[in-house]
Amino acid sequence: MPHAAAIKIESRILKKSGKTEKLSLSEDFKAVFYRYQKPIAQYIYLRVGSFDKTKDLVQDVFVRLWQARDRVRPDTLNAYIYKIANNLVIDHLRRRKTENTYMERPETGRDYSTTDNIEKNLALKLAIQNLPPKLQTVFLLGRYQGLSYSEIADVCQISYKTVVVRMSKAMMRLKELLT
Repeated sequence: MPHAAAIKIESRILKKSGKTEKLSLSEDFKAVFYRYQKPIAQYIYLRVGSFDKTKDLVQDVFVRLWQARDRVRPDTLNAYIYKIANNLVIDHLRRRKTENTYMERPETGRDYSTTDNIEKNLALKLAIQNLPPKLQTVFLLGRYQGLSYSEIADVCQISYKTVVVRMSKAMMRLKELLT
């Protein structure tokens, strides 16, 4: 479910434009940027694990959004922004894989019951990064970005039922990795 600020921004744009006009006004774009910059950065960082790469990819998201501003309808803005971010992350991960710069995998069989919160958070982050990309995307959009299953389905261009199945598989996989 979109945050209140997003609803306010998007409804202001919709009132101004009447659902048929496209996102094009610079003040509206600025409002969208400030609304989505942090959640998009969090989503990307959880996927790529690098602050520098996250900054680059967030910038690319908004450059692409600006380039497509005449085609973006305010009522689909949330899904459109996350779709751009998801596609950029997938492209980055493909490039990184072909360059053979893999992240270290967490130790298997490690006992997490005696670690403190920092170690648990690190273990969770590593476990999430080791999920298959499709499961990882659904999990991060739902659990970290707070998108509904319907919104996730729109972003990923998959059915609602597929989102449910992938979320379930992601949760089971994380449970296996963390126990």
